[in-house]
Amino acid sequence: MQPLISIIMPVYNSAHYLKGSVESVLKQSFGDFELILIDDGSTDSSGKICDEYAKKDARIRVFHQQNQGISTARNAGIYAAIGNYIGFIDNDDEICEDLLERIASAIKKENEYPDVIKYGYQVEETFDKGFTQVRKNYTDMELHFNKTNLAEIYDQIVQAGYFNMVWNGFYKNDFISNNKIIFDNSIKAGYEDWIFNYQICSNDCSQIMIAGVGYIHYQRYNHSTSKKFNENQILALVTAATAEKKMFEFINTNGVSTIDWSTKAVEYIIELLLLFERNGCNLSRKQKIEFLKSFYISAVFEPLRNMVPYKISSLRKILLKLFLGKNFNALLFLSKIYYQFILIKKRYI
Repeated sequence: MQPLISIIMPVYNSAHYLKGSVESVLKQSFGDFELILIDDGSTDSSGKICDEYAKKDARIRVFHQQNQGISTARNAGIYAAIGNYIGFIDNDDEICEDLLERIASAIKKENEYPDVIKYGYQVEETFDKGFTQVRKNYTDMELHFNKTNLAEIYDQIVQAGYFNMVWNGFYKNDFISNNKIIFDNSIKAGYEDWIFNYQICSNDCSQIMIAGVGYIHYQRYNHSTSKKFNENQILALVTAATAEKKMFEFINTNGVSTIDWSTKAVEYIIELLLLFERNGCNLSRKQKIEFLKSFYISAVFEPLRNMVPYKISSLRKILLKLFLGKNFNALLFLSKIYYQFILIKKRYI
């Protein structure tokens, strides 16, 4: 029988954490779901653990493939999913015990099935000196929106953590299929979530963001890929910026909007600079400057050369002035100081 919910979990070398993630799904108070485990070429015992769980619970299906990255693994799960709704969980995270019950309740309240249901999350981030920071992104009240009012509450859902993640939402299977929304297989190590969500909001769809936290995300210093540098992330950043700009254009077709692309574009430049400071970044200064130059000439960042955003902080104005003046050496120097400031703010140093 067709379950209400399909949960997709890409699995790669996570034997130490995998059982906790799977168990957080199996102990849900709502049981009408399937769990799809995509073993993406694991070299540890993760694949074996997946198979063991499939033998114990008929709701679990396992697929093994050669290592191709998280985007391809998630797409494999989407193609295999038979539930009315598709959701995601990482192989070292957990979902709250009542999450699926809350999702089912939100669906039942609507006259028609909403296309997207989002919810808040908690992040537990650990650093190499043992410090752990806990933060939450969520909304206190249930939000309903579509293309007509998305611009009005855009800042609100950004603050609640809508766009940065896909594992804090369930997406109607038919909506995903009909609009051909999948993950970009060329994106191997980050920002694929952003691009996916921008595709969602570039289509007219009914959405709900339920109140509270439903997901626990662990950013472990020695395990999380989000803390490590991969040159593919630079390509992904440009792809994400292009997708978000397209989304802004779609949202703004109804008239004047409070959403200013040039203001958001500055954040991508800062994100690139912070990428350079990640663990494993061995790019030379010359290589970093070449990437900054590619950002400068990219069409998606062209609006910055024509209009300086006014709704940004003084520090961002300084960084933008250096970028627009092609003072890339000074920009790299200042970004190192900025990165250290962020670490101090997190009580890391």
